[in-house]
Amino acid sequence: MSASLAFVVAALYVAAAGPAAPTETPKKGQVVITEVSAGDPKKGAVFSISVGDCVRAKGNPPEEPAECGVVVALKKGGAGKARLEWTAKSGAISRPNGNSALIGSPDDKERQMTLRWSTVVVGNANQGAGINGLLITQETHGDKSKRRHDLFLARKGGIDHAFTGREGRGSKTWSAVSAADIDHDGGAEIVLMLASTNDEAVADTWEMQVYGWRADIAKIIARSDLQPAVKGAVIAMTRSVAEARKMAEDPCAGELLVLDNKAADLLGDGQFVLAYPAASKVDAELVLESVRACNPALSGSVKPLANGVDVDADESAE
Repeated sequence: MSASLAFVVAALYVAAAGPAAPTETPKKGQVVITEVSAGDPKKGAVFSISVGDCVRAKGNPPEEPAECGVVVALKKGGAGKARLEWTAKSGAISRPNGNSALIGSPDDKERQMTLRWSTVVVGNANQGAGINGLLITQETHGDKSKRRHDLFLARKGGIDHAFTGREGRGSKTWSAVSAADIDHDGGAEIVLMLASTNDEAVADTWEMQVYGWRADIAKIIARSDLQPAVKGAVIAMTRSVAEARKMAEDPCAGELLVLDNKAADLLGDGQFVLAYPAASKVDAELVLESVRACNPALSGSVKPLANGVDVDADESAE
């Protein structure tokens, strides 16, 4: 069962701890946004996420916001830190919920960065070989939102930047990341979903890529042998792409996809759904709850969309 879901309308549900959110990014030094505990509360790791050291590019006017570094550090269970590739614009820091933050001026939403995070345990945790980690997503806005996903592990006394995923360069592409114990060994695999919105008359395209820890080479690698059964947060089932596209115009359905049986093999010929595909029933239900909260008229239900390894069959992940 999934440990988290980094989805733009779904609140992540791993509790965060640590100091109160700051109000401004500092010009010098880093200020902590949050600290999160991974694994056993007493023996596990503690990661921090901070932002600061803001620098304005030479020649930029004073009204242009500076670029600020985002840093992940290991505070317990080892030491060390890593700076994320993408920088944030200077400005206010707000915390809309326990597992996300907005960085940048609220009056300039196109330049704000959204951060989302959740803790994971990878490796064979059933044999005591689980490795504590932090999964973090950066999302930039503007003309086209872009997302980058990074996994940091507390390993051998240090911080290991173990995985990076991102969507393609197209104007209609997006991505999401979650963690689910697909092979039922007590540790999570990373599920990266890549999607592309197509033209009005053609269903959208998407795929789930699975990455897992391989102990013999101490790396996160692609796991083509693992394909999760897909559970869909299905808002509507239609007989045409155009009908589903019309429903997708609702702002509360902005990240849902129009799917057919080319990628969702449990759908019949000529059958289309407006849905969000997920690796677990819990993740699909979270999406449904968020869409309903935004617009109660969009109800729907969770339905199986594609065959594969049933994540939800592992009762130990409850």
